[in-house]
Amino acid sequence: MKKSVLVILALIVSVVSFGQLTGNKYIPGSGGANDYANLALAIADLNQKGVGSGGVTFNIAAGYTETFTNPQAGLITATGTLQNQIVFQKTGSGTNPLIIAGTGTSTSTDGIIKLAGGDYITFDGIDLAENVNNTNPTSQMEWGYALVKARTTFPVDGCQNVTIKNCTVILNAYNSNSTGIYSGNHTASSVSAISSGITGPSDLMNNCRFFGNTISNVCNGVRLSGFNDPNQILFDQNNEVGIFEAGNTITNIGSGANATYGIYGNFQTNMKIAWNTVSGANTTSNLEAITTRIANSVEIHHNTVSVGSVSGPSGIYGIDTYSSGRTGFDIEIHENLIQNCFHLGSGQFTAITGGNGAPSNLNIYNNVITGNTVSTGNFSAIESSPAVNSNIYNNQIYNNTKTGAGTMYLIRAMYYSITIHDNQLYSNNIVTAGVVTSASNIHGINGSQNAQDFGSIYNNEIYDLNIQGSTTATTNNIYGINFSVLPTADLSIFNNTVRNLSISAENGSGNVYGLRFGDGNICNAYKNRIFDLSSANAAGVVYGISTQGAVKANVFNNFVSDLKAPASSVASAVNGLHVAGGTQVSFLYNTVFLNSSSAQSTFGTSGIYRTGASALLDLRNNVIMNASVPGVSGLSVAFRSSSVFNTTYYA
Repeated sequence: MKKSVLVILALIVSVVSFGQLTGNKYIPGSGGANDYANLALAIADLNQKGVGSGGVTFNIAAGYTETFTNPQAGLITATGTLQNQIVFQKTGSGTNPLIIAGTGTSTSTDGIIKLAGGDYITFDGIDLAENVNNTNPTSQMEWGYALVKARTTFPVDGCQNVTIKNCTVILNAYNSNSTGIYSGNHTASSVSAISSGITGPSDLMNNCRFFGNTISNVCNGVRLSGFNDPNQILFDQNNEVGIFEAGNTITNIGSGANATYGIYGNFQTNMKIAWNTVSGANTTSNLEAITTRIANSVEIHHNTVSVGSVSGPSGIYGIDTYSSGRTGFDIEIHENLIQNCFHLGSGQFTAITGGNGAPSNLNIYNNVITGNTVSTGNFSAIESSPAVNSNIYNNQIYNNTKTGAGTMYLIRAMYYSITIHDNQLYSNNIVTAGVVTSASNIHGINGSQNAQDFGSIYNNEIYDLNIQGSTTATTNNIYGINFSVLPTADLSIFNNTVRNLSISAENGSGNVYGLRFGDGNICNAYKNRIFDLSSANAAGVVYGISTQGAVKANVFNNFVSDLKAPASSVASAVNGLHVAGGTQVSFLYNTVFLNSSSAQSTFGTSGIYRTGASALLDLRNNVIMNASVPGVSGLSVAFRSSSVFNTTYYA
């Protein structure tokens, strides 16, 4: 009896093994044993029989077109293994095979190709398209390619080692859920998030790669969402959107007032987004070209972004890591090009932001931000996050324009330890038309008081920053460097060059600061070169270096020259070195050369100007040459004090 049972089991195993699909299959075929009339039949057979030894490859003829009869025709429940992989690929020369959607029945789960927990599956050169007869969100597809879980209970079974490459996906962006390549923490029939039964890596979507694809006419180009693990351990891992010189091209994204994302990653660890091109300007809602939301380590590099909006108050973001990063993980953003973006509405534009996450290290380097135009909303080129260490270096930010009043930040750094070096910031302007009543401000490098450890700013070149146009506002400002830290933190600013900053507004007032810093414990500013600063209005004031307050501020070995306020009537309109506050301030071994003039009778200049009290002001070994021509009742002086402070001076 025992022998008979073993024989029966052996026969069953033999039959099952024999029925599994292996080798090469052809679509459409000519009726042979390895042929299928269409892809839907091939998928149905694969789901029924599975894959055998050595795997199976479905070769779909170039130029082939198939229209699915229903949204389940492309649902794949079979799975491969490392040794037995499943491949769908184009064969022959010509255009890619095209699979056209059937008629959808849902507003949330219709997809052309859906993988339910499948592993080691590749789609290579298989195009997908919405059906033109699908004219409403119910009949339209939400997903081109979708990777979802096999079931809602243990084992949940996520997709592993899936590759989608060289495919074109075109949907209908007027469906707000339309997504070219999608993954979600749910099954194929419901978007309800799975909250239990996920216990290990096999329940996640890991090691998937999407590259060389063209995705168009969608609200979301690539959208990957994993399990919202409260411990942030069971996030999806090691997924890549774009690889070396084979990124995805995502175009024509967004529609109407629909929130739009070019590439979106959420609940991810070790995610890489590289070599992609994202463009589109079809939404008045929030538009994010590349964003990782809640994630651990992320690397975003060699992407090109050109997006825009013609109206609306919502923001536009080139790269936004939102809440990505936590202690022990790093965020890397490098070699990206953010160019020719525009926002003609009232919303803000941010080219690159580290978001609100708190990684151990946030590194933003070797990026180029150029040719972007913003109207009345604020403009931010680079913003850091609350990282333990923020490092912003070797970036180029140039030829960007605001056409309305407001604020332009080129580099804005906040929180903890901050290092900013070797950046080039130049030819960035606010140019307004007509007479505006709101203020305009440009910050080359800006830092807030949230820096709790230290700040180091060095070897940056900041030049050709201008505010042009007529304004009645009295608070227009340009700052080459404007930085403050907490009273317990130290700050070093050295070897920077700041030049050709100007406010040419005919009305109102305008202050120009080459370098301005405040607060902090020990603040050192040295070996900086600051020259060619001007403010061309009647209330204009120019400062080379201005200290606003610190426990100890040391300003030494700096060079300041060519400061001008040609229309100003202010008594001290041009100031080489300026003291506005601080416990102890030292100006040592600085060189200041002034040669300014104004037609106004009250015009005056100061080599060193003190307007704020400090416990001790130490002036030694400075070279002050003030060759400025004062107004009839003005003065050009080496040292000026706005009133009597303490009686201890060293000069």
